[in-house]
Amino acid sequence: MRTALIILLLPVFCFSQITVSDDFSDGDFMQNPNWVGDTGKFIVNPNFQLQLNDNAAGSTYLSSVSEVIDNAIWEFYVKMDFNPSSSNYSKICLVADNADISGPFYGYYVRLGGSSDDRISLYRQDGASSLLVAESGDDWLDIAAVEVSVKVTRDSLGFWVLSADTSGATNYVALDSASDATYIRSQYFGVECIYTSTKSDKFYFDDFSISGNAYNDNQPAAIVGLTILDSSSLRLEFSEAMDSSSASDISNYQGSGNLGLPVSAVFNQSNFTKVDLAFSSVFQINKQYYLNVNDVTDLFGNTTHDTLPFIRFQAVENQIVITELMPDPSPVVGVPPNALPEREYLELYNNSSLSIDLKDWVLRLGSADELLPNFILDSGEFVVVTKDIGVAEFPQGIPVLGLDMSSTALTNSGTSVSLMSPKGVFVNSVTYTDDWYNDANKENGGWSIELIDIDNPCGVKENWTASVNPIGGTPGAKNSVAGVNPDTIPPAITRVAILGDSSIGVYFSERVDQLQLTDISNYMISPSIAIQSVEPDSISYSSTVIRFGEKIKEETLYRLWMSSLLFDCTGNTMMNDTAIFAIPSIPKEGEVLINEVLFNPYPEGSDFVELYNYSEKVFDLNKLLLGTWNPVTKSVENVELISNESYLFGPGEYVAISVDVDFLNENYKIENKRALLKSDAVPSMPDAEGSVALVSSDLSTICDYLEYDDKMHLSVLQSEEGVSLERISFAKSSQDEDNWHSAAEGVGFATPGYLNSMAYQSIFKGTVSLDPKVFSPNQDGYRDILNINYSFEQPGNVVTVNVRNSGGTLVKELEENTNVGQEGFFTWDGTDNNSQLLNSGIYIIVLEYFNPNGDRQIFKETCVLSL
Repeated sequence: MRTALIILLLPVFCFSQITVSDDFSDGDFMQNPNWVGDTGKFIVNPNFQLQLNDNAAGSTYLSSVSEVIDNAIWEFYVKMDFNPSSSNYSKICLVADNADISGPFYGYYVRLGGSSDDRISLYRQDGASSLLVAESGDDWLDIAAVEVSVKVTRDSLGFWVLSADTSGATNYVALDSASDATYIRSQYFGVECIYTSTKSDKFYFDDFSISGNAYNDNQPAAIVGLTILDSSSLRLEFSEAMDSSSASDISNYQGSGNLGLPVSAVFNQSNFTKVDLAFSSVFQINKQYYLNVNDVTDLFGNTTHDTLPFIRFQAVENQIVITELMPDPSPVVGVPPNALPEREYLELYNNSSLSIDLKDWVLRLGSADELLPNFILDSGEFVVVTKDIGVAEFPQGIPVLGLDMSSTALTNSGTSVSLMSPKGVFVNSVTYTDDWYNDANKENGGWSIELIDIDNPCGVKENWTASVNPIGGTPGAKNSVAGVNPDTIPPAITRVAILGDSSIGVYFSERVDQLQLTDISNYMISPSIAIQSVEPDSISYSSTVIRFGEKIKEETLYRLWMSSLLFDCTGNTMMNDTAIFAIPSIPKEGEVLINEVLFNPYPEGSDFVELYNYSEKVFDLNKLLLGTWNPVTKSVENVELISNESYLFGPGEYVAISVDVDFLNENYKIENKRALLKSDAVPSMPDAEGSVALVSSDLSTICDYLEYDDKMHLSVLQSEEGVSLERISFAKSSQDEDNWHSAAEGVGFATPGYLNSMAYQSIFKGTVSLDPKVFSPNQDGYRDILNINYSFEQPGNVVTVNVRNSGGTLVKELEENTNVGQEGFFTWDGTDNNSQLLNSGIYIIVLEYFNPNGDRQIFKETCVLSL
């Protein structure tokens, strides 16, 4: 046995020189130095070598004290009387913080074998996991019986050199080198054997020589972590092992405010860097506290003094707000150096009074989740998020976080962007579309869309618009469109969808209160049906799935309302609102009608088609197609599904369908926004003439079709642009040109989603009558057309209708030998046979009819045309 301990004090008193060796020549490994561990499974053999002496498969270790770490040299001899494998190999621990090196520890070790590559390897041990630092090439230990000497050096900066001699001598060959300064202190070294039963006595060790410097700490420990454990306790973590009595002294800790001294300080006996403090008072949520730490000493007597802020943080809605989006950065609109990078980005703003660490917050882009890195976002500050490779492209001074996300995560046409806390608490969400630019030119790229009013962060379109900054956006700064734009519109139920035979979806116009939405008792349905569960969308909270404990009955119309009126995130309370749902029927011909069409919209506008449910049934627009009518084949072509998801359409309801419902909102009076449906199903409708048709999704039922041309418009219109054609009567055919009329000027030339300005419901109870007696075809929406009502004794009549002036001159031929039913009506718009508007005056309507019996009768009624 040979042991030496030499300590050299250096002038800076930071390091001490140590040399330790053991060749087991005294036949004892229990003293000088003292090896501990599985001592009963090792012996010193007659050759004065440390030998494994087991009789079964296992894993055993021995370790001894060593503080050598800097400018260090480790040398040792190992013999394994076999060819090593993944089941039989050895590990020599150079640096460890734990005597039990068979379990988790922190340090470094050499592994001999352990894989089919038969390498000599240097690893870093990080608790229960390992990381390769340096290693030889393949097959260095591919020997029938291994006999190897190993030398490892490490300088004061953490540069390692791994060397070996596979003859067992000391003619070392350098195998590899690397830098790793993760661990700077050592307490133990040792050996570990992993083996099967046949190799349980075939490991030999000798000639251990360790020399170098031990790290001598003269710096106080830093507090590297403060974790809130529960409502009244926290955990401190120091950068190194601490003195137990000092760390357990409650007088060394003082909380601010009403916290005072902790009631206990429990030192972690398995990890000397941690202490748990418990207080008698509860930490209030999102309140700033401070913890004073004084006179806590480490194992070298260095005293730590520190003051740490802490908050029992709880994420709440709109603490952090998404304030700017750049979905389409190309083409760049600025001129360098005053230009933005050609990168997608989004901007976050801390709308709270707290500084918030964004580490592990979840940013959901569409369906992809991205974790935010460690970043403290101070109160009232912005941070930009972009793809990691684009961070350096933003101007200096702008805080930018780079994520390993898709470079096209913010799709040009729109997607959902949501922010959640590490615990999954929803904080903010935006579901944008390219309509949010409110500017067709900026929609083509290079401009961001910005939030207008940060205090109205509910994520609705009305609070977003395109940037007006000349460079296209304001990343990391106050938005160029910032202003006061409060939300005063209450939420509403927009629709109910059938999701299955026992479930429905309820959709709201905006995000509503989470607690109200999840309250099962808040949903009232008549006739009664048992609600089994309510499952809100946990991101948007603007919809929910209701599952019933029974099937929805066929041919039953249900009504749904809320017992407690919902409110949105700014406190607007919804009005009393009722929605209907039912198992949808398949419409028959004439039950869903084309009721209004706009085929010549204003510039930059879009066509629309309005449908009307002329029945007592509920239909689903998910089962209906729009297309064009082919008069030759009498079939519907170029069909598109109106809705890709369930969209119920109840009795007497209107729905205006357009690819751009924002155009309708901005240009026409809208009485019911729920009656507007954005869809790509509207067919191409030329300005001069065209057609539109409605058919069931299986193409078996043609519900209705219309062949239109611009001559169906009122001839005296100054312009047909932006003027819709309205159906006059549900009872008359869509193919009857007299059943269509230009929408009145008084309603803005279109009535998308509600009663037509020219709609007529007959009040006739006699033989022939006129309604109104005085009409004024001046496009003011009031009495613009004359209705000529008739009622005969039986169907099958032939009718001729014309108009004469007060002098008896024929001015207009309305009908000639037309077959009609028992009841109906004709219309006159005040024009002559040349489509010119007649002068004011008294006119005579002459109706002549022949019945099936051959009887003939002439009716004459007077009216007044007043302009």
